[in-house]
Amino acid sequence: MNKLERSPIRKLLIQLIIPSLVTAVVSGSYNLVDGIFIGQALGIVGNSANAYTFMIYALVYSFSALASEGTASLLTIALGENNNKRAEKILNTSVLISVVLSVIQSILIWVGLNYLLALFGTPSHLYHYIQEFSLVFLIGSPIYFVSHTLLYCIRAQGAVKKVLYINLASFVVNTGAGAVFILVFNMGFTGSALSTVLANLITLIMSCHEYVRVSSSLKLKVSFMFSGSKKLRKKIISMGLPFFLTTIISVLLLTLYNRIALIYAGSFGIAALSIVSSIYRYIVSLMNAITNGVQPVISFNYGAGKNIRVQEGLRDSLIIGTLFSSVLFGVIQLYSREIAGFFNSENEEFVAFASEALKLVMISLPLQGIINIGTNYFQYISRARVSTILVVLRQIVLQIPLAILLPLKFNISGLWASYYIADVLIFLVIVVWLIKSTKMTDI
Repeated sequence: MNKLERSPIRKLLIQLIIPSLVTAVVSGSYNLVDGIFIGQALGIVGNSANAYTFMIYALVYSFSALASEGTASLLTIALGENNNKRAEKILNTSVLISVVLSVIQSILIWVGLNYLLALFGTPSHLYHYIQEFSLVFLIGSPIYFVSHTLLYCIRAQGAVKKVLYINLASFVVNTGAGAVFILVFNMGFTGSALSTVLANLITLIMSCHEYVRVSSSLKLKVSFMFSGSKKLRKKIISMGLPFFLTTIISVLLLTLYNRIALIYAGSFGIAALSIVSSIYRYIVSLMNAITNGVQPVISFNYGAGKNIRVQEGLRDSLIIGTLFSSVLFGVIQLYSREIAGFFNSENEEFVAFASEALKLVMISLPLQGIINIGTNYFQYISRARVSTILVVLRQIVLQIPLAILLPLKFNISGLWASYYIADVLIFLVIVVWLIKSTKMTDI
Protein backbone atom coordinates (compact mmCIF):
# COMPACT_ATOMS: atom_id res chain seq x y z
CA MET A 1 0.00 0.00 0.00
CA ASN A 2 1.32 3.45 -0.97
CA LYS A 3 2.16 5.84 1.90
CA LEU A 4 -0.15 8.41 0.26
CA GLU A 5 -3.13 6.28 1.26
CA ARG A 6 -1.93 4.80 4.56
CA SER A 7 0.04 7.48 6.46
CA PRO A 8 -1.80 9.91 8.79
CA ILE A 9 -2.86 12.92 6.72
CA ARG A 10 -1.32 15.65 8.87
CA LYS A 11 2.00 13.82 9.17
CA LEU A 12 1.98 13.12 5.45
CA LEU A 13 1.26 16.75 4.59
CA ILE A 14 4.13 17.96 6.76
CA GLN A 15 6.47 15.40 5.17
CA LEU A 16 5.51 16.65 1.70
CA ILE A 17 5.05 20.37 2.36
CA ILE A 18 8.36 21.08 4.13
CA PRO A 19 10.58 19.85 1.26
CA SER A 20 8.17 21.51 -1.17
CA LEU A 21 8.53 24.82 0.68
CA VAL A 22 12.30 24.58 0.65
CA THR A 23 12.08 23.80 -3.06
CA ALA A 24 9.89 26.86 -3.61
CA VAL A 25 12.31 29.06 -1.68
CA VAL A 26 15.07 27.82 -3.94
CA SER A 27 13.28 27.81 -7.29
CA GLY A 28 11.37 31.02 -6.55
CA SER A 29 14.66 32.73 -5.83
CA TYR A 30 15.79 32.42 -9.47
CA ASN A 31 14.06 35.56 -10.68
CA LEU A 32 14.58 37.36 -7.38
CA VAL A 33 18.33 36.81 -7.46
CA ASP A 34 18.57 37.81 -11.11
CA GLY A 35 16.43 40.89 -10.35
CA ILE A 36 18.76 41.85 -7.51
CA PHE A 37 21.84 41.37 -9.72
CA ILE A 38 20.25 43.41 -12.53
CA GLY A 39 19.15 46.17 -10.13
CA GLN A 40 22.61 46.45 -8.61
CA ALA A 41 24.28 46.46 -12.05
CA LEU A 42 21.87 48.72 -13.98
CA GLY A 43 19.93 50.64 -11.32
CA ILE A 44 16.34 51.85 -11.82
CA VAL A 45 16.61 51.24 -15.59
CA GLY A 46 17.39 47.59 -14.85
CA ASN A 47 14.53 47.36 -12.34
CA SER A 48 12.14 48.78 -14.93
CA ALA A 49 13.30 46.52 -17.77
CA ASN A 50 13.06 43.51 -15.47
CA ALA A 51 9.29 44.04 -15.25
CA TYR A 52 9.01 43.46 -19.00
CA THR A 53 11.44 40.53 -19.22
CA PHE A 54 9.29 38.81 -16.62
CA MET A 55 6.30 39.18 -18.92
CA ILE A 56 8.18 37.25 -21.59
CA TYR A 57 9.12 34.64 -18.99
CA ALA A 58 5.48 34.44 -17.90
CA LEU A 59 4.28 33.85 -21.46
CA VAL A 60 6.73 30.98 -21.83
CA TYR A 61 5.66 29.55 -18.47
CA SER A 62 1.99 29.76 -19.44
CA PHE A 63 2.51 27.48 -22.44
CA SER A 64 4.63 25.06 -20.42
CA ALA A 65 1.85 24.87 -17.82
CA LEU A 66 -0.48 23.34 -20.42
CA ALA A 67 1.67 20.21 -20.27
CA SER A 68 3.12 20.18 -16.75
CA GLU A 69 0.31 21.34 -14.47
CA GLY A 70 -2.39 19.04 -15.79
CA THR A 71 -0.01 16.11 -16.04
CA ALA A 72 0.75 16.16 -12.31
CA SER A 73 -2.85 15.62 -11.23
CA LEU A 74 -3.64 13.06 -13.93
CA LEU A 75 -0.48 11.10 -13.16
CA THR A 76 -1.20 10.90 -9.42
CA ILE A 77 -4.86 9.97 -10.00
CA ALA A 78 -3.72 7.13 -12.29
CA LEU A 79 -1.27 5.91 -9.63
CA GLY A 80 -4.07 6.08 -7.05
CA GLU A 81 -6.13 3.84 -9.33
CA ASN A 82 -3.12 1.48 -9.46
CA ASN A 83 -2.92 1.97 -13.23
CA ASN A 84 0.81 2.24 -13.91
CA LYS A 85 0.35 1.69 -17.65
CA ARG A 86 -1.85 4.78 -17.93
CA ALA A 87 0.53 6.76 -15.68
CA GLU A 88 3.43 5.89 -18.00
CA LYS A 89 1.40 7.01 -21.03
CA ILE A 90 0.60 10.29 -19.28
CA LEU A 91 4.28 10.88 -18.48
CA ASN A 92 5.56 10.28 -21.98
CA THR A 93 2.69 12.03 -23.74
CA SER A 94 3.26 15.13 -21.64
CA VAL A 95 6.92 15.23 -22.70
CA LEU A 96 5.89 15.13 -26.38
CA ILE A 97 3.36 17.91 -25.80
CA SER A 98 6.07 19.94 -24.03
CA VAL A 99 8.47 19.68 -26.98
CA VAL A 100 5.82 20.64 -29.54
CA LEU A 101 4.46 23.54 -27.50
CA SER A 102 7.95 24.89 -26.76
CA VAL A 103 8.82 25.16 -30.45
CA ILE A 104 5.48 26.74 -31.38
CA GLN A 105 5.51 29.35 -28.63
CA SER A 106 9.18 30.26 -29.19
CA ILE A 107 8.52 31.01 -32.86
CA LEU A 108 5.33 32.94 -32.12
CA ILE A 109 6.87 35.08 -29.36
CA TRP A 110 10.07 35.88 -31.26
CA VAL A 111 8.24 36.80 -34.49
CA GLY A 112 5.78 38.97 -32.59
CA LEU A 113 8.19 40.30 -29.96
CA ASN A 114 8.11 43.95 -31.00
CA TYR A 115 4.33 43.85 -31.24
CA LEU A 116 4.21 42.35 -27.74
CA LEU A 117 6.51 45.04 -26.37
CA ALA A 118 4.28 47.71 -27.90
CA LEU A 119 1.23 45.98 -26.37
CA PHE A 120 2.97 45.89 -23.00
CA GLY A 121 3.56 49.63 -23.26
CA THR A 122 7.31 49.15 -23.02
CA PRO A 123 9.27 52.42 -23.19
CA SER A 124 11.41 52.43 -26.33
CA HIS A 125 14.69 52.84 -24.42
CA LEU A 126 14.08 49.46 -22.75
CA TYR A 127 13.47 47.46 -25.95
CA HIS A 128 17.01 46.23 -26.42
CA TYR A 129 17.18 44.85 -22.86
CA ILE A 130 14.10 42.70 -23.38
CA GLN A 131 15.27 41.61 -26.84
CA GLU A 132 18.63 40.50 -25.40
CA PHE A 133 16.89 38.42 -22.77
CA SER A 134 14.28 36.96 -25.10
CA LEU A 135 16.68 35.72 -27.78
CA VAL A 136 18.65 33.52 -25.39
CA PHE A 137 15.68 32.47 -23.27
CA LEU A 138 13.49 31.44 -26.21
CA ILE A 139 16.27 29.39 -27.80
CA GLY A 140 16.53 27.50 -24.52
CA SER A 141 12.77 27.19 -23.93
CA PRO A 142 12.50 23.50 -25.05
CA ILE A 143 14.92 22.68 -22.23
CA TYR A 144 12.70 24.59 -19.82
CA PHE A 145 9.47 22.98 -21.03
CA VAL A 146 10.62 19.37 -20.73
CA SER A 147 12.51 19.88 -17.45
CA HIS A 148 9.48 21.65 -15.95
CA THR A 149 7.14 18.83 -16.95
CA LEU A 150 9.42 16.04 -15.68
CA LEU A 151 9.95 17.86 -12.39
CA TYR A 152 6.19 18.10 -11.89
CA CYS A 153 5.85 14.37 -12.62
CA ILE A 154 8.47 13.52 -9.99
CA ARG A 155 6.66 15.69 -7.46
CA ALA A 156 3.32 14.13 -8.40
CA GLN A 157 4.71 10.75 -7.37
CA GLY A 158 5.36 12.13 -3.90
CA ALA A 159 9.16 12.29 -4.35
CA VAL A 160 9.42 15.87 -3.08
CA LYS A 161 12.92 15.39 -1.65
CA LYS A 162 14.22 14.48 -5.11
CA VAL A 163 12.58 17.62 -6.47
CA LEU A 164 14.32 19.60 -3.73
CA TYR A 165 17.75 18.21 -4.58
CA ILE A 166 17.25 18.91 -8.28
CA ASN A 167 16.15 22.48 -7.59
CA LEU A 168 19.06 23.06 -5.21
CA ALA A 169 21.52 22.05 -7.91
CA SER A 170 19.71 24.24 -10.43
CA PHE A 171 19.69 27.21 -8.05
CA VAL A 172 23.43 26.95 -7.40
CA VAL A 173 24.09 27.00 -11.14
CA ASN A 174 21.70 29.91 -11.74
CA THR A 175 23.09 32.02 -8.91
CA GLY A 176 26.72 31.31 -9.67
CA ALA A 177 26.35 31.82 -13.40
CA GLY A 178 24.21 34.94 -12.87
CA ALA A 179 26.79 36.53 -10.57
CA VAL A 180 29.57 35.83 -13.06
CA PHE A 181 27.68 36.85 -16.22
CA ILE A 182 25.93 39.95 -14.81
CA LEU A 183 28.25 41.33 -12.13
CA VAL A 184 31.67 40.22 -13.41
CA PHE A 185 31.32 40.19 -17.21
CA ASN A 186 28.59 42.88 -17.35
CA MET A 187 26.44 40.80 -19.71
CA GLY A 188 23.22 42.31 -18.37
CA PHE A 189 20.02 40.62 -19.49
CA THR A 190 21.88 38.29 -21.84
CA GLY A 191 23.71 36.97 -18.80
CA SER A 192 20.44 36.69 -16.86
CA ALA A 193 18.83 34.59 -19.60
CA LEU A 194 21.92 32.45 -20.12
CA SER A 195 22.20 31.62 -16.41
CA THR A 196 18.51 30.61 -16.43
CA VAL A 197 18.98 28.32 -19.44
CA LEU A 198 22.00 26.65 -17.84
CA ALA A 199 20.02 26.10 -14.63
CA ASN A 200 17.16 24.54 -16.65
CA LEU A 201 19.65 22.26 -18.39
CA ILE A 202 20.82 20.90 -15.03
CA THR A 203 17.18 20.31 -14.08
CA LEU A 204 16.55 18.46 -17.34
CA ILE A 205 19.55 16.17 -16.97
CA MET A 206 18.75 15.26 -13.38
CA SER A 207 15.02 14.81 -14.06
CA CYS A 208 15.62 12.58 -17.09
CA HIS A 209 17.92 10.43 -14.97
CA GLU A 210 14.99 9.69 -12.62
CA TYR A 211 13.01 8.09 -15.47
CA VAL A 212 15.73 6.16 -17.27
CA ARG A 213 17.09 4.38 -14.20
CA VAL A 214 16.62 0.60 -14.05
CA SER A 215 14.79 0.94 -10.71
CA SER A 216 12.35 3.56 -11.97
CA SER A 217 8.69 2.45 -11.78
CA LEU A 218 7.80 4.69 -14.75
CA LYS A 219 9.98 4.75 -17.85
CA LEU A 220 10.78 7.62 -20.15
CA LYS A 221 11.12 6.29 -23.69
CA VAL A 222 10.84 8.03 -27.06
CA SER A 223 8.69 5.17 -28.42
CA PHE A 224 6.19 5.67 -25.57
CA MET A 225 5.73 9.37 -26.35
CA PHE A 226 3.56 8.60 -29.35
CA SER A 227 1.47 5.93 -27.61
CA GLY A 228 -0.94 8.36 -25.98
CA SER A 229 -4.35 8.85 -27.57
CA LYS A 230 -5.71 12.10 -28.93
CA LYS A 231 -8.20 12.06 -26.05
CA LEU A 232 -5.36 11.84 -23.51
CA ARG A 233 -3.48 14.74 -25.12
CA LYS A 234 -6.64 16.87 -24.96
CA LYS A 235 -7.19 15.88 -21.33
CA ILE A 236 -3.65 16.87 -20.33
CA ILE A 237 -4.00 20.26 -22.00
CA SER A 238 -7.49 20.87 -20.57
CA MET A 239 -6.25 20.08 -17.05
CA GLY A 240 -3.45 22.62 -17.50
CA LEU A 241 -5.80 25.26 -18.88
CA PRO A 242 -6.53 27.02 -15.52
CA PHE A 243 -2.82 27.58 -14.96
CA PHE A 244 -2.36 28.72 -18.57
CA LEU A 245 -5.19 31.22 -18.22
CA THR A 246 -3.90 32.38 -14.84
CA THR A 247 -0.53 33.27 -16.31
CA ILE A 248 -1.83 34.78 -19.56
CA ILE A 249 -4.27 36.96 -17.67
CA SER A 250 -1.49 37.87 -15.24
CA VAL A 251 0.58 39.13 -18.18
CA LEU A 252 -2.37 41.20 -19.41
CA LEU A 253 -2.88 42.54 -15.90
CA LEU A 254 0.79 43.41 -15.57
CA THR A 255 0.58 45.21 -18.92
CA LEU A 256 -2.32 47.24 -17.58
CA TYR A 257 -0.53 47.82 -14.26
CA ASN A 258 2.63 49.00 -16.02
CA ARG A 259 0.66 51.56 -18.01
CA ILE A 260 -1.16 52.80 -14.92
CA ALA A 261 2.06 52.95 -12.88
CA LEU A 262 3.74 54.95 -15.66
CA ILE A 263 0.82 57.41 -15.83
CA TYR A 264 0.56 58.03 -12.10
CA ALA A 265 4.15 57.64 -10.91
CA GLY A 266 6.49 57.63 -13.92
CA SER A 267 9.71 55.60 -13.77
CA PHE A 268 9.36 55.21 -10.00
CA GLY A 269 5.99 53.55 -10.54
CA ILE A 270 7.25 51.02 -13.08
CA ALA A 271 10.37 50.21 -11.06
CA ALA A 272 8.36 49.85 -7.83
CA LEU A 273 5.81 47.67 -9.63
CA SER A 274 8.65 45.45 -10.83
CA ILE A 275 9.82 44.94 -7.23
CA VAL A 276 6.29 44.48 -5.89
CA SER A 277 5.48 41.99 -8.65
CA SER A 278 8.69 40.06 -8.00
CA ILE A 279 7.93 39.76 -4.28
CA TYR A 280 4.26 38.99 -4.95
CA ARG A 281 5.21 36.20 -7.36
CA TYR A 282 7.72 34.88 -4.85
CA ILE A 283 5.07 34.82 -2.13
CA VAL A 284 2.64 33.06 -4.47
CA SER A 285 5.33 30.48 -5.30
CA LEU A 286 5.73 29.79 -1.58
CA MET A 287 1.97 29.40 -1.21
CA ASN A 288 1.96 27.14 -4.26
CA ALA A 289 4.49 24.99 -2.43
CA ILE A 290 1.77 24.22 0.09
CA THR A 291 -0.58 23.21 -2.70
CA ASN A 292 2.20 21.23 -4.39
CA GLY A 293 2.69 19.24 -1.21
CA VAL A 294 -1.06 18.74 -0.93
CA GLN A 295 -1.61 17.73 -4.56
CA PRO A 296 -0.22 14.17 -4.38
CA VAL A 297 -2.23 13.48 -1.21
CA ILE A 298 -5.54 14.76 -2.59
CA SER A 299 -5.19 13.44 -6.15
CA PHE A 300 -3.96 9.98 -5.11
CA ASN A 301 -6.70 9.46 -2.53
CA TYR A 302 -9.30 10.85 -4.90
CA GLY A 303 -8.20 8.29 -7.48
CA ALA A 304 -8.30 5.58 -4.80
CA GLY A 305 -11.84 6.60 -3.78
CA LYS A 306 -10.83 7.59 -0.23
CA ASN A 307 -12.98 10.71 0.07
CA ILE A 308 -12.56 11.12 3.83
CA ARG A 309 -8.78 11.39 3.40
CA VAL A 310 -9.33 13.88 0.58
CA GLN A 311 -11.41 16.07 2.89
CA GLU A 312 -8.91 15.72 5.73
CA GLY A 313 -6.12 16.74 3.39
CA LEU A 314 -8.08 19.81 2.29
CA ARG A 315 -8.92 20.85 5.85
CA ASP A 316 -5.40 20.47 7.22
CA SER A 317 -3.82 22.16 4.21
CA LEU A 318 -6.12 25.18 4.63
CA ILE A 319 -4.99 25.48 8.26
CA ILE A 320 -1.30 25.14 7.36
CA GLY A 321 -1.63 27.56 4.45
CA THR A 322 -3.34 30.21 6.58
CA LEU A 323 -0.75 30.00 9.35
CA PHE A 324 2.13 30.23 6.88
CA SER A 325 0.68 33.15 4.92
CA SER A 326 0.06 35.04 8.19
CA VAL A 327 3.72 34.65 9.15
CA LEU A 328 4.79 35.94 5.73
CA PHE A 329 2.45 38.90 6.18
CA GLY A 330 4.21 39.84 9.41
CA VAL A 331 7.66 39.59 7.82
CA ILE A 332 6.68 41.77 4.85
CA GLN A 333 5.08 44.47 7.00
CA LEU A 334 8.06 44.63 9.37
CA TYR A 335 10.86 44.49 6.81
CA SER A 336 9.40 46.03 3.64
CA ARG A 337 12.05 48.78 3.52
CA GLU A 338 14.91 46.31 3.83
CA ILE A 339 13.39 44.09 1.13
CA ALA A 340 13.00 47.03 -1.27
CA GLY A 341 16.59 48.05 -0.53
CA PHE A 342 17.90 44.74 -1.85
CA PHE A 343 16.75 45.74 -5.33
CA ASN A 344 18.09 49.29 -5.26
CA SER A 345 20.27 50.44 -2.41
CA GLU A 346 21.35 53.81 -3.84
CA ASN A 347 18.10 55.83 -4.11
CA GLU A 348 16.51 56.33 -0.67
CA GLU A 349 13.47 58.14 -2.05
CA PHE A 350 12.71 55.23 -4.36
CA VAL A 351 13.27 52.65 -1.62
CA ALA A 352 10.72 54.45 0.60
CA PHE A 353 8.24 54.60 -2.29
CA ALA A 354 8.65 50.90 -3.15
CA SER A 355 8.47 49.92 0.53
CA GLU A 356 5.09 51.62 0.97
CA ALA A 357 3.78 49.98 -2.20
CA LEU A 358 4.91 46.58 -0.94
CA LYS A 359 3.12 46.97 2.39
CA LEU A 360 -0.14 48.00 0.72
CA VAL A 361 -0.16 45.20 -1.84
CA MET A 362 0.47 42.58 0.84
CA ILE A 363 -2.42 43.57 3.15
CA SER A 364 -4.43 40.51 2.03
CA LEU A 365 -1.51 38.09 2.38
CA PRO A 366 -3.08 36.14 5.32
CA LEU A 367 -5.84 35.08 2.90
CA GLN A 368 -3.50 33.69 0.24
CA GLY A 369 -3.32 30.22 1.74
CA ILE A 370 -7.05 29.65 1.36
CA ILE A 371 -7.17 31.43 -2.01
CA ASN A 372 -4.42 29.29 -3.56
CA ILE A 373 -5.42 25.97 -2.04
CA GLY A 374 -9.12 26.59 -2.70
CA THR A 375 -8.52 27.42 -6.36
CA ASN A 376 -6.17 24.49 -7.00
CA TYR A 377 -8.20 21.94 -5.03
CA PHE A 378 -10.77 21.56 -7.79
CA GLN A 379 -8.06 20.96 -10.37
CA TYR A 380 -6.54 18.26 -8.16
CA ILE A 381 -9.82 16.32 -8.15
CA SER A 382 -10.19 16.60 -11.94
CA ARG A 383 -12.70 19.48 -11.81
CA ALA A 384 -10.54 21.89 -13.77
CA ARG A 385 -13.58 23.85 -14.99
CA VAL A 386 -14.26 25.19 -11.48
CA SER A 387 -10.63 26.28 -11.11
CA THR A 388 -10.87 28.03 -14.47
CA ILE A 389 -14.01 29.91 -13.41
CA LEU A 390 -12.33 31.07 -10.19
CA VAL A 391 -9.27 32.27 -12.11
CA VAL A 392 -11.38 34.24 -14.59
CA LEU A 393 -13.51 35.71 -11.82
CA ARG A 394 -10.52 36.85 -9.79
CA GLN A 395 -8.34 38.26 -12.52
CA ILE A 396 -10.78 39.54 -15.15
CA VAL A 397 -14.03 40.30 -13.36
CA LEU A 398 -12.42 41.75 -10.23
CA GLN A 399 -8.82 42.84 -10.74
CA ILE A 400 -9.09 44.63 -14.09
CA PRO A 401 -11.99 46.97 -13.17
CA LEU A 402 -10.45 47.70 -9.78
CA ALA A 403 -7.04 48.49 -11.31
CA ILE A 404 -8.66 50.92 -13.76
CA LEU A 405 -11.16 52.62 -11.45
CA LEU A 406 -9.36 52.96 -8.11
CA PRO A 407 -6.39 55.04 -9.42
CA LEU A 408 -8.88 57.60 -10.77
CA LYS A 409 -9.71 58.41 -7.16
CA PHE A 410 -6.60 57.39 -5.21
CA ASN A 411 -3.78 57.77 -7.81
CA ILE A 412 -0.99 55.18 -7.56
CA SER A 413 -2.26 54.01 -4.15
CA GLY A 414 -5.42 52.86 -5.93
CA LEU A 415 -3.34 50.49 -8.05
CA TRP A 416 -1.77 48.94 -4.94
CA ALA A 417 -5.23 48.70 -3.33
CA SER A 418 -6.63 46.75 -6.31
CA TYR A 419 -4.47 43.79 -5.30
CA TYR A 420 -5.85 43.31 -1.81
CA ILE A 421 -9.46 44.28 -2.54
CA ALA A 422 -9.65 41.69 -5.33
CA ASP A 423 -8.11 39.11 -2.99
CA VAL A 424 -10.68 39.77 -0.26
CA LEU A 425 -13.59 39.41 -2.69
CA ILE A 426 -12.35 36.18 -4.30
CA PHE A 427 -11.57 34.81 -0.85
CA LEU A 428 -15.24 35.14 0.08
CA VAL A 429 -16.31 33.39 -3.14
CA ILE A 430 -13.84 30.51 -2.63
CA VAL A 431 -14.91 29.93 0.98
CA VAL A 432 -18.57 29.71 -0.04
CA TRP A 433 -17.73 27.39 -2.95
CA LEU A 434 -15.59 25.10 -0.81
CA ILE A 435 -18.28 24.81 1.85
CA LYS A 436 -20.89 24.02 -0.76
CA SER A 437 -18.77 21.64 -2.85
CA THR A 438 -17.05 19.61 -0.13
CA LYS A 439 -19.64 19.86 2.64
CA MET A 440 -16.92 20.94 5.04
CA THR A 441 -19.32 20.84 7.94
CA ASP A 442 -19.27 17.07 7.65
CA ILE A 443 -15.49 16.77 7.64
